[in-house]
Parts: sequence; structure tokens; C-alpha cells
Amino acid sequence: MGKTVRKRLWLLVPFLVILVGGAIVMSLAILPKQYRAVTTLIVQPKSLAGTWNSDDVVTNQRLTVTYGQILRSNRIAREVIANLGLDMTESAILKKLSVVSAQDSLLTAISVRDEDPTRALKIAGEFAAVFVARLPSILHVENTVILDSASLDNSGRPVSPNLLFFGGIGLFLALNAWLGIAFLLEAHDRSVETEEQMEMLLGVPVLAVVPKRSVTRLSGQKNGEQGRGREFLYSADMPRSSVAESFRTLRTNMRYMSFGQEFKVILITSPTPLDGKTSVSAELAIVMAQEQRKVVLVDCDLRCPRLHTVFGVTADKGLTQVLSGETDALKALLHSEIGNLDLLLSGNIPANPIDLLSGGHLEQAVAALRLSYDVIILDSPPLIPVADSQVLAKVADAVLLVAKYRVTPEDSVSKSKSLVERAKGNLVGSVLNAKPHGHGKYGRYYRI
Repeated sequence: MGKTVRKRLWLLVPFLVILVGGAIVMSLAILPKQYRAVTTLIVQPKSLAGTWNSDDVVTNQRLTVTYGQILRSNRIAREVIANLGLDMTESAILKKLSVVSAQDSLLTAISVRDEDPTRALKIAGEFAAVFVARLPSILHVENTVILDSASLDNSGRPVSPNLLFFGGIGLFLALNAWLGIAFLLEAHDRSVETEEQMEMLLGVPVLAVVPKRSVTRLSGQKNGEQGRGREFLYSADMPRSSVAESFRTLRTNMRYMSFGQEFKVILITSPTPLDGKTSVSAELAIVMAQEQRKVVLVDCDLRCPRLHTVFGVTADKGLTQVLSGETDALKALLHSEIGNLDLLLSGNIPANPIDLLSGGHLEQAVAALRLSYDVIILDSPPLIPVADSQVLAKVADAVLLVAKYRVTPEDSVSKSKSLVERAKGNLVGSVLNAKPHGHGKYGRYYRI
């Protein structure tokens, strides 16, 4: 239960704002403002000697219930209406009246609620005056005094609607709705969350767990003019961070997974968009280049390319021109600012990406790059929306699948495995991306 609550804490704030705020706003919009006027009476037996004994007090205390009934009688109400010239019935004015007698005392409080504060004052005062005038003739009690004249309660502010009461109702509803939806979402949540899930679904090991990180840009200058700059790349800009360390772990595990057979062409893909495959491709390329190996990073996403924005570069030629036969792969390369790392951008977005990739130029381009580079990393489109990555898997030595923590659905991961197998690709491992710091056995080491 605690895990479910912590996992859905982000839902609590909107629920509190909507339901608590909504309850208060609705109470203000629907319920009319009401004011309360209060006056206090003291009713005591009259003693000829000017004193009264305990029996008189007890008798009078027992009569307090009777005083309340007299105050709420139609006879008193009719006279109050007549005296004030009010246009309402006895039952209507009595609904505004509240009579409270203090326990073990001779005090009786009269309160009146009304939308008009002036009218509330007048009604409360008139009820007291009529009661004082009529009580001696009804019960033969002659010593009745108005202890406090009528005054507005709550410093003259409305007593209704009670914003604290309705806010409390909203808070109660918000907390219960949040808990209910949190458990409902948890019951229907089929996103990947642990390494064990990934390994069970794919049948291959998780080679790295990459911490969650923000995407920021570095400013840049080109030819003396301010440029857009590239994205912040942890492996290059903060090599001692936990993020960079996770990619060095991925690099090491990739080497051990080869079992003596070098993975020269590595395809990096994901089940769905926005899983983070491009950033994983870029960071892995950097840490491999830092080993003094010649690395080329190829943007094979001919539909939504991103490598040019990650590195803050542009080129007239790219993979599209290579696949269409307009140029050779080696002539379309760009040198990046990272040592030993070159780029082959996507080029212009074609109308028929799958047809270009299925042509014979893809194998030729990869073969040419194999002769010049130690490692070729292919950043490809997601597997499920399009078939491009299945074509690319045929020319790769290894396929690496990237899934995003608590985002990528389990069934999408399973389907991705089937698609890679159908394409005869060599799925060697996976990456669990964007896992928050502090999760797992070594969470205390995760500091950026």
C-alpha cells in the first residue's frame, strides 16, 4: 500500500486543488451568505424580599425548555412579524430562529440567521422584546431581563456558507478520490518498473539502469555568431556523474555479452516513442569513443530524427542521400566536438523511409563504415509504430532495447522482442531508462 501511495503522490496536489477549491467555490456560488445576530436573556423568579432560594433556581432551570418553546411559538412569531412589518409566514421566520438555554443556569440565548444582517439584528431584538413583554402574562414570571442586546455574531462576517466546513468536505473527498484512483491505476498499471520485469519479458539481461535526468542545452558559437548549442551530454560534460557511470557500465556489459565476438554494429531502438533511445545512443557512443575507439553514430530515424538537435549540428548531406545513391556514406560524415566520434545525420526526411532502408544501399553503407570505424551505433525509430528498425536489425551485430521506467508498457516490450526475432535480429540486452535516483540497492550512490 505504501508503495502505491508514494507512486501516485503526484496525483494528490491536483485532486486537492480541484476538489477543495471546487467545494469552496461551489458553496460560495450556490449557498447564499447568511449573518447571525445573537441576544441573551436572563429569566429569574421574583422574590418579594429581593432574594431567592435554591429551590427557586432549580424550578427556573427546569423551565428553560418551556421558555424555548414559548419563544418558538406561533404567537410570539406573529407578533414579531407584525411589529417589524415583515412579509413572511410564522414557519418561515421560526426557521431563522435558534434558542439555546445554558445548562444549570438562568440564561437563554436567541440567535437569528438571515441573508440581511440588519434584518437579522431586528428580528433577534424583536423576539427578545416580545418574549420579555409576553412571558409574565403566560407564566406569571415578572423578572425577565434582556442581558445582552442583539448584535451580529462572527464580527459581522457571514456565518454561512462555512468555508472551513466545505473545505473539509472537499479535503475528505479529495483524499478518498486520490486513494481510490491511485489503487485503480496501480491495478491497471502494466508499465515496466524493475530489471526483473524486463529480463522476464525479454529473456535477455538488463545491461544498464540509467538514472533520470533533465534535458538542457549548452550555448554555442559558430563563426562568431551565437548558435543554438547542443544538449548537455553527461558522459562528456559531467563524466563523474552517476549518469555517465551508468553508460560506462553499459559499455562494459556490452563487451562481456559478445563472448569474444565483437559487436561492431549496434542497433539501439525502443518499443515506443519517447523512451529515450536517442539519448542512450549518443551517451553510449561518447563513452565508447572515450576508450580511444573510432565511433560513428548514425541517425537512422528518417521520420523524426533528433541527433542533429542533440549535437547542435546541421549538414547538407545525410543518410537519406546515401540510401538514395546521391553520395557515399564516408562523404556525408560530420566530425563532432567529441574526440573519435563522427556523425552521420539523417538528412532530408524522405516520403518513403521504409523503401529507402529496404534498398541495397543500406548494406553497402554499413559495409563501408565497418572498414573505417571500430564501432557503428545505429539510432533507429521505435519498433512498434513502424517497421524501419526490423529492416535495420538485419545489418546489425547486436540489438539493444531501451524502455522507460514506469512509462513503457509491458506488452510493448514483449511485442518488441517478437518483432526483433521475426527480423532475425540479435537482441542481446536492454536498458531501463530514466529510473529516479534512490531506487534500488545502490540508490545512495546516485548523485549527479
